[in-house]
Amino acid sequence: MASVMEKLISPLASSPAEPPRNKVTVVGVGQVGMACAISILLRDLCDELALVDVVEDRLKGEMMDLQHGSLFLKTSKICADKDYAVTANSRLVVVTAGVRQQEGESRLNLVQRNVNVFRSIIPQIIKYSPNCTLIVVSNPVDVLTYVTWKLSGLPKHRVIGSGTNLDSARFRYMMAERLGIHASSFNGWVLGEHGDTSVPVWSGANVAGVNLQKLNPDIGTDGDREQWKATHKAVVDRYGPTGGQVRSRWWTGTVSLVDRYGPAGGQVRSRWWTGTVSLVDRYSPAGGQVRSHWWTGTVSLVDRYGPAGGQVRSRWWTGTISLVDMYGPSGGQVRPRWWTCTISLVDRYGPAGGQVRPRWWTCTISLVDRYGPAGEQVRPRWWTGTAPLVDRYGPAGSRQVQFHRWTGTALLVVDSAYEVIKLKGYTNWAIGLSVADLTESIVKNMSRVHPVSTMVKNMYGISEEVFLSLPCVLNSNGVNSVVNMTLTDAEVAQLKKSADTLWGIQKDLKDL
Repeated sequence: MASVMEKLISPLASSPAEPPRNKVTVVGVGQVGMACAISILLRDLCDELALVDVVEDRLKGEMMDLQHGSLFLKTSKICADKDYAVTANSRLVVVTAGVRQQEGESRLNLVQRNVNVFRSIIPQIIKYSPNCTLIVVSNPVDVLTYVTWKLSGLPKHRVIGSGTNLDSARFRYMMAERLGIHASSFNGWVLGEHGDTSVPVWSGANVAGVNLQKLNPDIGTDGDREQWKATHKAVVDRYGPTGGQVRSRWWTGTVSLVDRYGPAGGQVRSRWWTGTVSLVDRYSPAGGQVRSHWWTGTVSLVDRYGPAGGQVRSRWWTGTISLVDMYGPSGGQVRPRWWTCTISLVDRYGPAGGQVRPRWWTCTISLVDRYGPAGEQVRPRWWTGTAPLVDRYGPAGSRQVQFHRWTGTALLVVDSAYEVIKLKGYTNWAIGLSVADLTESIVKNMSRVHPVSTMVKNMYGISEEVFLSLPCVLNSNGVNSVVNMTLTDAEVAQLKKSADTLWGIQKDLKDL
C-alpha cells in the first residue's frame, strides 16, 4: 500500500540533487557563534547551514531552535553534529570556538591552549572541506588566524581573520554620531591588531571626500582641542611593580548607595543598589594576583560581615551575576578605593572597636586609587564622563602617563565592547553582523573592501609572518587583493608596533 508521501508526490528526476553551492559552517555555538549563524541566515547567504560544537545538548538545542523557524528563512537545510562530517563540502567555515582566559593566565599561555583546541578543529574542517575559505573570529583573532593558516595548509588568501572590520564599524558609528550624520556617510578605517593597539587612520578620515585632517590638522593627536582621538581608544596598559602588568577597566554611570547598618557585636551589613557602574578585570603584578569582576545590572546587593578580630569580608551579589573573587598577592596588601560622583555619601564603621570610614560619592565622574602589594604603590586616576583627562601613574616613583581625552559626547571604540559586556555580560550581535557582512562579500563575489586580518609580511616594512588588518578586497577567492593605503609615518610605526607585539607571542608557540 502506498504511503501518503508516495500518493502526494511523484518523482521526476532520476539522479540525486547536487551538493549545496553555498554551504556555510559555524564552529562553536556560543553567543558569538549563534549570532553569526542567525545573521547569515537572515541575509539569505547560504543554502545549507551546519553547526559544530563539543557540547552536544546545546548544539542540538540550537539546531532545533533554528529549524523551528525555517518557515521564516530561505535556507533549506540546517543541520548540526559533533562529528565534522556534517561540515562536508562547505564553501565557507566560520570559527568561533576557543577557550577563555583564566585568572592570572598570560596571553601566551591562553594562545597556546587555543592552539591545542585548534589542532583538533582545523584539520577536521580541511578533511571534509578542502576547498573552503576560513573566517576566524575567536580571540585573540590575529594570532589565531596565523595559527589557523599554519594548521590548515591553505593558501594565505583563503584564511581570513574578522580583524578590525567591527572596530572600523564602531569607529564610523561613533564619529558619525558626533558629526550628526549616518555611519555610512563617514569614511574611516581602523587597521592593525584587533583591540588595544589598533590603528585609526586619521589621515584618511573623510565625509563626502572632505578630509577631516585638512579641516583640523591636529585631529587624532594629543594636541587636538576637540579631542577626537578619544573616539578611538581608551583602554591602555598600566604596568605595576616588579615588572608585572596591571590592566583595569572602569565604567562609571549613575550609582547610588543606600542603607547601611552599623555594627552589632562586630557585624556590619550594607546594601547597595547600583545602576550602570561596573569594574572589570584587574591583573596584579608578577608576584601575586588580583582579579576582580563586578557585574552590575539594575539591582545589586552587598553584604559585609565584620567578624571578631577586626577582619572584614565582603561578598557582592549584583543583578544576575556575582562578584567573583579578589585575591591578594603573595603576602602583599591591596587596598582599592573608588569614588564615583553626585548622589550619596556613606560611612562604614568596622568591627570590634576598629573604625573603617570609607566614603563613596556617586556621580558621572570617578576617581580610583589603588595601592599595590609589598610596599609598592600604584596610583591610577580616572576622571570619566565629561572630564577631559585620563592620567596613569606607574609604581615606585616611575611615571607612565598616556592620555586619551574625551568629551561628554565622545564614545570610545576600544572601550565600547567592554561597555556592552558590562551591561549584558558579553558581545555578540555586532560581531555576528560583521561576520555576515564578510560572508556576503565572499559568497556573492562582490569584491568589496573590508579591513580584515591577512598575512602582512613584506608590507609596510613588516618582515615577520603575522596577520594584521589591512583594507582587503574580498570575493570568491577570499582575500583577492590588498589596497595599499597611503599612511603617515606615525600610522606605519603603529602598524609595526602591532606586528612586533603579535610576533612576540607567535614565535614562542609550540606544535604548529
